[in-house]
Amino acid sequence: MQHTVSPRILKNASCPTLSNKGTLGYHIGITSNDELLIRVATNSGGGYFSSEWVPVKTALTLLENADKPLTSFALLTLFKGKSVNTPAFLFAALKAEGLVSVDAENPRCYALMPTDSFMADIATLKASDINLDVIEPKVKLAAPAPIAKSSTSKKSASKSTPQKS
Repeated sequence: MQHTVSPRILKNASCPTLSNKGTLGYHIGITSNDELLIRVATNSGGGYFSSEWVPVKTALTLLENADKPLTSFALLTLFKGKSVNTPAFLFAALKAEGLVSVDAENPRCYALMPTDSFMADIATLKASDINLDVIEPKVKLAAPAPIAKSSTSKKSASKSTPQKS
């Protein structure tokens, strides 16, 4: 699903993750043949993600055809072989754009919203000369976990061995 051509960047925005444990940066772009794309670009948390561009139309079609109420699992097929965090991160960006909202009956699920307002905002950006400069994102690596000390250390083992003088 990855696009190799760099689109014209219409929007560079940020939003909280669905768990509110971090902040995501995302981009919305458009190709020369008017295909609207979106991608996760940064993550203030330690989770891995894929920064590839995906068509907004494809994401919305997946959500329209998914079981209701919605979860980010509906977007898993967009990122086969990629980090399992990416669908949830993309879902957070879609939520920030007003394309999904928290389900009234289940706060852990979502409902698809009308796209009119989003598309009107995109049409305004598209009609402008905006083309934001964006440095290609890099996946933020989590800090390595400290190594736990075992109950038997080299120091205590050497005390039991007689020393030569």
